[in-house]
Amino acid sequence: MKKVYTILFILSIGLLTYSFVNREKSISISKHQSQNYNSSGKSGNYSGAPNEANCTQCHSGTTQSGNGVNSLLISKNGSAVTSYTPGETYIVTLSTTESNVTKGFQAVAMNNSNQVSGSVSAITNECAQVTSGRVTHNQSNNTSCNSEWKWEWTAPSTNEGELTFYVATLVGNGVSTSGDQVYLSQHSVGGVLGVTSISLNDRYKFNAGYVAEKKSVSIKFNTLSKQQMFFNLIDLNGKSIYSYRLGDSNIGDNTFSVRIPEDIKDGMYVVNFFLHNDVLTKKIFIAN
Repeated sequence: MKKVYTILFILSIGLLTYSFVNREKSISISKHQSQNYNSSGKSGNYSGAPNEANCTQCHSGTTQSGNGVNSLLISKNGSAVTSYTPGETYIVTLSTTESNVTKGFQAVAMNNSNQVSGSVSAITNECAQVTSGRVTHNQSNNTSCNSEWKWEWTAPSTNEGELTFYVATLVGNGVSTSGDQVYLSQHSVGGVLGVTSISLNDRYKFNAGYVAEKKSVSIKFNTLSKQQMFFNLIDLNGKSIYSYRLGDSNIGDNTFSVRIPEDIKDGMYVVNFFLHNDVLTKKIFIAN
């Protein structure tokens, strides 16, 4: 009889342990799912603008160039515009070519002094809300309406010259904050450039090329301030192949060499080189 009681006792302990472990797993999964994206939008400064953070502050994914991924259209009475009239109100439409389970974004317009320019307001049922002068996804429509966001932007009351919309979009995997992708882009309005993505290569005199003898990518650029550097190698399908954090740049001319893992196959790739939130892009061909 003692043997029977002992077996029953062991089975009871086992069942309790199994129940507790599965409960903990359930809580853990639920917690990760709820943290995958901020369903009520993100307050604070996370647009990728100068001196601001971006979505990687909370998500452990990588930052990539949003050129060709993020599309920003400014319109008036249904027609696209390339410049603004002081005090006029426009519709801003942001979309992304990336598809995934969940998405989010934050955007802000700034002048050449890196000050927020104009004002923004939400449009009912258009998936965006306003927080701290910035626009972000809203709570009720993020998962059902996350391929396009719209809001109203009222231009500054006086002519501030060319303005820049800084955009950070987040593509989440729907499971956890790990492995999410963040796409940074800049779009200008006003002046002769109109609304377009800004190439920063000329500003920084940026160049990149593959050195087969060293199995590395040579990076050269010039900057007037010390900035954090991040290297990201992407294949032509947009997949991140290799990432490396370089630390801080020097003031003036910079030359760096990033060794590439030997298992990366020969072919065409894109180097996304980040100086804080500025994205410098160059196509390279790897051949050994």
